[in-house]
Amino acid sequence: MEALFGKTYQMLSSILDYRSARQKVIASNIANIDTPDYKPQDIKFPDTLKSAMDKGAVDLVRTHPQHFPVGQAGGATSYTTVETGDRANLDTEMMNVAENNLNYNLTVELLARKFRGIETVVKETK
Repeated sequence: MEALFGKTYQMLSSILDYRSARQKVIASNIANIDTPDYKPQDIKFPDTLKSAMDKGAVDLVRTHPQHFPVGQAGGATSYTTVETGDRANLDTEMMNVAENNLNYNLTVELLARKFRGIETVVKETK
């Protein structure tokens, strides 16, 4: 399948998973905005990615025979949520919703363009 879609499809799919998970966390913050002692949360995947990129290539090791081979995607990725402040702020959370929605839509558009490109190639080979 990688020959047809390349690495771009897997990368965009992972980004959509991240954006979807982040939307759930932001929605939870908004739903609990008036809950006493509720601490707003966010997913800090970009920070994790940046620190991994700053260190250079990440060495992956297959430590168990039932682990997926290096480079093979398997299942949903889990993201770690962290507390982001003392109280949820509606303006901040709505800004996060808007930003996340724009990035999600951008990723969907990029994925759609990838599929349109494949569709064009298939139609031209007929």
